[in-house]
Amino acid sequence: MSNNKINCPDPPGGTVECEANQLAICSIKGWKVEAKCVSPQSGLSVTALQNWVLENVTGISREASAFLNDDDREILRSQNYRSPDGKLQVSFRVPQAIKDT
Repeated sequence: MSNNKINCPDPPGGTVECEANQLAICSIKGWKVEAKCVSPQSGLSVTALQNWVLENVTGISREASAFLNDDDREILRSQNYRSPDGKLQVSFRVPQAIKDT
């Protein structure tokens, strides 16, 4: 299985390469890039996995069973997030195993 890789928005650009089962995240705040790879817990429901992704991407705490609104679904679909104040921009790539759920 190939690695999970995401290109960071340009500028400033860059690449995040994670293991195939990890969430790849590239955050840009104040022209600084933060790249990270996060491993999901095993045995989570589809909704819990979606909320886990949203929490890791937005930095906002979520309950595993939280309702997903249209904005949440759009973030997951586009694999991009911009904070309401526009100061944080995040690109991410969900592991294939999560996409398949």
